[in-house]
This record gives sequence, structure tokens and C-alpha cells, in this order.
Amino acid sequence: NVCIVIPQSQMFTPRNLATEAVKKAVRVIHYHCLQSASVVGEYQLSKLSESEDIPRLLIVPAPRTFSVAAWNELEGLAKRGATVCVTGFVDEDEYFRPAARFMENYEGALPVGQFEEFEIGDEIHRIRFAGEKLQRVEKARVEGLRITSAGEGRFIWSPIPLELGDTLSPIESFYRLGLGIAGIVPKFKVDGADESMLIRRVELSDSALYAIVNEGSRARKITLEDFELRKTFSIDVSARRALLHFL
Repeated sequence: NVCIVIPQSQMFTPRNLATEAVKKAVRVIHYHCLQSASVVGEYQLSKLSESEDIPRLLIVPAPRTFSVAAWNELEGLAKRGATVCVTGFVDEDEYFRPAARFMENYEGALPVGQFEEFEIGDEIHRIRFAGEKLQRVEKARVEGLRITSAGEGRFIWSPIPLELGDTLSPIESFYRLGLGIAGIVPKFKVDGADESMLIRRVELSDSALYAIVNEGSRARKITLEDFELRKTFSIDVSARRALLHFL
């Protein structure tokens, strides 16, 4: 249901910020949003488009530059019903040439401030950028979240590259917005866990296998409720240990 697009055009530039953005996207969608995600490269999107079963949510984390061909593939996927979440300035192609996407008039990018504010729903988030990022990270010259329709799907755009900030909560809120618009509902909920725990649900024919990893320095007891199987269980997870649980 969820697919993260690797911004390869940005990775191939001297100022590669895409690696960090992808790492944070993977962590937030798995650890914070409790969803699993596949990954596809920017230059492999055409193969994804050939599939009849396309992801319901595509996440493009802080691309900065993005090839024209790949963007056309994203638009095609959106028209077929996918929701596409994009963060940061993206109105230039892989050669840094203007490419009209979200901004009506091309004005180039703007360096981020040390603290940026971004509103998602009724919540205002503060995103911090520190160190060399103040000279390296850029945002679009517009304000506020934008949601636009494209055929049967939508584009959700944050002008600020959320994945390149030092704060994870805005990324989580942005992805949860995308999950909600895409109609992706959680299959389980957990109490007693935090961002140091990875919980993966593997669906089987008439049951489910849970892979639980505790990266923290202390043991935790969690309670997990599976919505599809209508079952609940509690389990102790030792510090820096992993376990499997059949339900």
C-alpha cells in the first residue's frame, strides 16, 4: 500500500541530501506510523506504472531535483488513484532546469531558516535546521500545505523538506495525513511502545506473524490489538532484543 520513491537525481549531485531524507522516511513510516513500505527508485518508476496493482500512497522525500520522465510517471500513477506525498522544492529537473510542478511562477528555491513553522490540520509544527543545513537545505518560495487533485488521486505537497529537519513529529503528521487521504487504515494498535521499537505485521492465510524489535536500553511490556483478527495480546520485550509472535 505504501511505496517510498528514492530521489536518485538528488543522490547523484555533489550536494546529496536524499540519503538522509530516505532514511528518515523509512524510519517514520515503519516506527511511528506502524506501516510497512516498499521502495522504488526514481528511474524505475516506469516499471511500477506497468503494474496493475499500484501503491495507494507514494512518498517522495525532499527530492529538490526530479527528472521530467519520473514526474510524468508520478502524475500517471496519481491519475490512476494513488496519493503522492512530496516535500520540499521540486520545481527543477535533474539538470537543475526549471520544471513547473507546484509553483505557478518559477522563482527558484530559498534557504531554510533555523526554525520553520508548518501547519498540518490544527497543529503547528516547528522544524529545526542546524549546522551546515542552513547553507545547504532549500525550500520553495510559497507557504502552507497544498493538496491538489490529479485524476482519481491527489498530490500532497509540503514546501518545506520535512525529512531534512531535526524533528520527526512533523514528518509523522504529514505521512499520517497522506495515509488518511489514501484510505490506508492501521491493522493494529500498540500500547507501551515508543519510537525505539519496530513492530512489523506479516499477514498469513488465517493468522499473523509479528516481528518485534526493541532498540531501547530497557525492557518494555507492550499490549497489541489486532483489528483484523480481533485479538489482543501482551508481551515482554527485553532491551536490545527481537522476537517473533504468532497470533
